[in-house]
Amino acid sequence: MNRNAAVIVLCGGAGRRLGGMDKPLLEIHGTPIIAQIQQQLAELGPVYISANRNREIYQQYGDVTLDAIQPYQGPLAGIAACMSKCPPGYVFVCPGDCPGVSADLGRRLITALAGANDRSAEDMIACAHDGERLQYLHLALHTDAAGSMDRYLQAGGRSVKGWLARHSVIEVDCRDLQTAFADIDTLPELSKSRC
Repeated sequence: MNRNAAVIVLCGGAGRRLGGMDKPLLEIHGTPIIAQIQQQLAELGPVYISANRNREIYQQYGDVTLDAIQPYQGPLAGIAACMSKCPPGYVFVCPGDCPGVSADLGRRLITALAGANDRSAEDMIACAHDGERLQYLHLALHTDAAGSMDRYLQAGGRSVKGWLARHSVIEVDCRDLQTAFADIDTLPELSKSRC
């Protein structure tokens, strides 16, 4: 694996469906979800975390960045803020509430990008497909795509899906990695993940 990669973990959500809890800091088997994600993905490269609260806690797990656009504007603004810190090269992005995310997923998406030399720099984007749908927050891109993202945000766009629709995204079959997409959105899901 080329170490010319970075990881962005999205931890900036409001946790509305869990009563405002900061989901990546919830513990499963005594370990915060963000710690599990950091341990699983650190081999890909440096970890950057988009967070809008609990910065001092998140700093234990990576380089923390606040959204450049305040108040909170969604995950795309978090990705853009972190991209400005990433070294030139590939970036793997994932949500901070998916304890099963793996380096295998990141490698698969980055490998798909590495094999797509015929694309424009701004179209160097690969997104995981779980067999039923695209997983818009599990993606890899090249830092050269940051300009397109910034322009979309400056024009008032906020949706990751909307930004991706402007590009020729490489859809990568990841149906064999279903656990990577299981997120924690409700108390029953949290309880189930603790079993």
